[in-house]
This record gives sequence, structure tokens and C-alpha cells, in this order.
Amino acid sequence: MRGGYYPSPRWQSVVQTISENDPLPDTLREMVDEIATRTGETTALGSASGPFAVFLYVRESRQPIRCFAEVGTRVPIHASSARRAILAQMEPKERETLYRKLVFEKYTDTTPMSIERIEAELRAAAERGYHQSNSEYIPDLAGVSFPIPLGVKRLSVVMAGPVSRCLERRAEIARVMSESVRRSGFAAPSLQADETRVAT
Repeated sequence: MRGGYYPSPRWQSVVQTISENDPLPDTLREMVDEIATRTGETTALGSASGPFAVFLYVRESRQPIRCFAEVGTRVPIHASSARRAILAQMEPKERETLYRKLVFEKYTDTTPMSIERIEAELRAAAERGYHQSNSEYIPDLAGVSFPIPLGVKRLSVVMAGPVSRCLERRAEIARVMSESVRRSGFAAPSLQADETRVAT
């Protein structure tokens, strides 16, 4: 489950510069740690960088089969719930400007391959209350993400794990994440315990 998760030295340098000049609040790191502990899956905090989300902080799962990620890992705008949770914080015209620079690359059979598909995913997430993915970038990985607005910054928190363990649990995982996000002082929807809608 490592495919595509090797950050270049340049991206690691960018993240280091960001961290040194504007360190992340402890509450965000604690939120990521709490979600990782409660879900048992790899959890990360992402920031926008052009057509990518770059991970600023990562707490890896301790399970032998897991999503491997580290600080500096980047995921594409069209094939990750982490980046879509950041897209959702942008105005439509701002998204349109970004879309014009986007080159759609197909990573798997479930990779969204059009602007219309991305916008449909954003609408579905708004109705559902959280963003999700299913093997769009890395085969056999399922993800759940929430927007994390921090002043003028647009961040996201994402949990990712094996499809076999996480796909059918995405609604349950979203509830856990929502609780942690709200407890940390960031806006997140309160998801009902009896919610059963899980789009694929």
C-alpha cells in the first residue's frame, strides 16, 4: 500500500519551511493523534499546495497492513478526499481557476476524471457531512476527510486505511472524526448515530 506515497526532498523542504515559519497549533496535532488512536488508522493533516494536498503532520497506524504516509506526502486534487475537503472551502470561481491548471491522471479505475465528477463529489460530501474516497489514488485504500479552516488557511484532516477494513466503516469513522474535530474547536457536522448512508 505504498504506491505513490514517496515525497520528494523538495516537498519535504517546503513542509519544513512552512512548519518553521508558522508552526501548527498543538490542538491540531492532538486532534490528529486522537483520531488515529480512536480509529486505529493512519491520520494526517493536509494543506493545499497547487493541485495537491501536502501532509504537514501524520500519525501512522500501528497495524501491520496500513496506509503508509509521512510528512511531505502529497496527494492529487482530483483523486483524494483530503484535497477535496480543501477544495470545498474555496469559492466556485477560485476552484474554476485551479481546475484550468489541472491535468487529469488516471491512477485507478475509480479515479474521478472530470471537473463535473469532482463538483458532484463536493455536492455529495456537503449533503453527507464528510468527504470520502475509495481507491481513487492508491488501490485498496479508503479515506474519510473533513475541512479544517484555520484563519485564512485551508486545511483538512484525513483518515486512510485498507478497503477491507475501512470501506464499510466510513460513516462510523466519520462520526468519530466529527467528534474529535468539534472537541478540538473546529467546525464539523454532528453526525447521527443511526446514519447508514455510505456512498461508494
